[in-house]
Amino acid sequence: MSITTARWSAPGLLAAALLLAGWGFVRRSPAAPTAAALPTLASTQNELGAQIARIDDEALKASFAELGLPAPPVCSGLETTVVELVLQCARDWSERRDGDALGRIGCVQLGLDQKTEALAWFAAAERFGAQRERWVYLLGATCQSLSLDGPARTALESARALDARHAVTHARLGELNLEAQRIPEALASFELALKLAPDLSIAAVGRARAQLAKGDVQAAFAAAQAAVRMQPRDFAARRVLADVLARLGRAAEAQREARTADELPSYQGWGTFDTRLREALDESRSLEHLPVEVSSALAVQDWAHARRLTERIVARRPRDTSALRLLAGLCATQGEHAQARTLIDRALAVAPDDTELLITSAELAIAVVDGERALNESARVLARAPQSTDARALRARALFAARRTEEALLELRRLLLEVPEDQALHELMLDMLRRSQRAAEARELLERALTHKSLEAWARAELEGRGTPSGAKR
Repeated sequence: MSITTARWSAPGLLAAALLLAGWGFVRRSPAAPTAAALPTLASTQNELGAQIARIDDEALKASFAELGLPAPPVCSGLETTVVELVLQCARDWSERRDGDALGRIGCVQLGLDQKTEALAWFAAAERFGAQRERWVYLLGATCQSLSLDGPARTALESARALDARHAVTHARLGELNLEAQRIPEALASFELALKLAPDLSIAAVGRARAQLAKGDVQAAFAAAQAAVRMQPRDFAARRVLADVLARLGRAAEAQREARTADELPSYQGWGTFDTRLREALDESRSLEHLPVEVSSALAVQDWAHARRLTERIVARRPRDTSALRLLAGLCATQGEHAQARTLIDRALAVAPDDTELLITSAELAIAVVDGERALNESARVLARAPQSTDARALRARALFAARRTEEALLELRRLLLEVPEDQALHELMLDMLRRSQRAAEARELLERALTHKSLEAWARAELEGRGTPSGAKR
């Protein structure tokens, strides 16, 4: 019988999940602790400054087998803090049969993106642990991410029966039922999710999609409109509204909503909405999921959250120049230029010739009007890419920061002769002219821009006073 097509009872689900992970059962009784010698953990530092584990993986696997446990993740090469958690969980099981410790190993597997391997641990934790609802929920969520819809539905229904207060559980079940064309069940689940969390946009979008699948276009239209009102910047809400408008024959409006959807940031699956999934990833102590979360935060301009996440990376990887540069930029965005300078100088100490670091350093110097440093860093960037429009524009900005206004404007005029329809360069020139109180030259620039079709709308808006200050960066 196929696991992906069978309908499972709760005990059957446990066996199925364990079978998926290549394991029969956790073989020791929770009433009979069994000591096992765990191998010694050592560490070394890598080029990012992170502490990396050195451990005998075969000995560790043998220790886990002695404890009646599935094979642990391969730990050599992981950051030491992750391996310390794995070893502590093994001790917690060995010494006092803490079933929740098995779930924490599942979190480690999840954090390492080893989802299939995580199934056995979550199933065993549900069997032996005290936090049954949490572990069966994570089992269902992980099955859903692996497209194991039957086991996912059974596990999530078990989680809902244990605790029906979590809106995302209902939303997940709604999505599974919708994909299975069980429309009444999908609608009921989405409604329950929205009752618990009225601003849960994934449930609002699901309700609109379910109404559309039901064939009730007017109800779908109302639901889609409600989803957009709830979260105007949710690309999925705009997309489903576009679909409904197309079904209603309102093609122009549908195209407008579709364009808006394409311009909005997309979210990263369930991780955007699922706090318990994020908690599990955080508990893993792995950093592997953080870049995706940082990207999501940056996409919605949540600078504070992106900064908190990046600080976690830098704390563990103090020589990671990419993370240091990003954190410096985030500090500058929040007006903390001194902290940003400290961070970028740390990064430059590691990689003094890195072009991206030099660009960021020059940007910081320009922001605080440190003309000498801006000129030095921009000159080094330009030396590496003498024909680059961006490098030359950066040099012009550095000259302006150093109060060498005529040289800055001359460089920009040369660039505009080479790329006469580049709007960013026009915005930069306009900003400099205005800040230098050269109104006649600014107007002349805009009037010339009117002759270029690609610049006409921008120039007209500026001439009519409808433009917005750009702070022109390039």
